Amino acid sequence: MAVDFPACLRGFAFSYARQFEALHVSGFPSAPDPCNPSCMSEADETPTADARRGGFGVFAWVAMVLVVYVLSSGPVAKLIELKYLPSDPFVAFYSPVIWLAENFEPAADFLYWYLGHLWRVRF
Repeated sequence: MAVDFPACLRGFAFSYARQFEALHVSGFPSAPDPCNPSCMSEADETPTADARRGGFGVFAWVAMVLVVYVLSSGPVAKLIELKYLPSDPFVAFYSPVIWLAENFEPAADFLYWYLGHLWRVRF
């Protein structure tokens, strides 16, 4: 059973062929068809439209990063208050959160609760 497999599958193909021959099931009806290397060009390795539909996964990652970004302001504010960190670079880093709190009252209420009550940061 000598099939010329693409380089990317060669190791798998040889081990599979050895197992296949060791079991002596070449005529077994459920045995897979031999690999057709001509259908496995490098161009076929691009994901299909079905595989690229990861919109919800991307949205979930972006949402998680934004939540972690906002919630990380608590420990950073506490460390700034305790004089372990300088305030200037972090004020610039968290300027979108500060702007949101200045222009959107529910965000200000949340940050006041989160920083003031939960982290006990003095304003």
